[in-house]
Amino acid sequence: MPAQALAKEREIQEVQKQGDWARFAELLSDDLVAIDEDGIRSKTEPHIDPKALETITVPTLILAGDHDMIRDEHTLEIYHHLPNAELCIFPGATHAIPYDDPVLFSTTVDHFFQTPFVKKDRLNDIFRSLWTLWEKPNNQPRGILTENSHLGACPPRHCR
Repeated sequence: MPAQALAKEREIQEVQKQGDWARFAELLSDDLVAIDEDGIRSKTEPHIDPKALETITVPTLILAGDHDMIRDEHTLEIYHHLPNAELCIFPGATHAIPYDDPVLFSTTVDHFFQTPFVKKDRLNDIFRSLWTLWEKPNNQPRGILTENSHLGACPPRHCR
């Protein structure tokens, strides 16, 4: 790494320790187009052509917070170009979810590693689930609304 880049990297680390986030953003601004409420837009990111992601066939877990500094569009672009990807958007979370809620983060990652990967077929899988519900209406999974249930998009404190 050239001396100038190394000096900048050290200064970035120092302002992070100090919590001087305005200076931190300023130091990063050479690479950024904008930092706004929608996230970071970079001149140089992503460093990889999304089409190249299509060659990665191992199961991959894409994680983000719904208040992440990475733009939703970028996260979804990565997810859509990985053929065997799973996506988890943590509710009420930022990019710092591993630090802010390490139990939720670790539980989610552990679940991914412990559960055998099964490629989902959006249409067939939903029709199979609906058929099962139709055959056994009293065997309703979490998330199905009944007059005694509550509205919830995800099981409490866990993404799947």
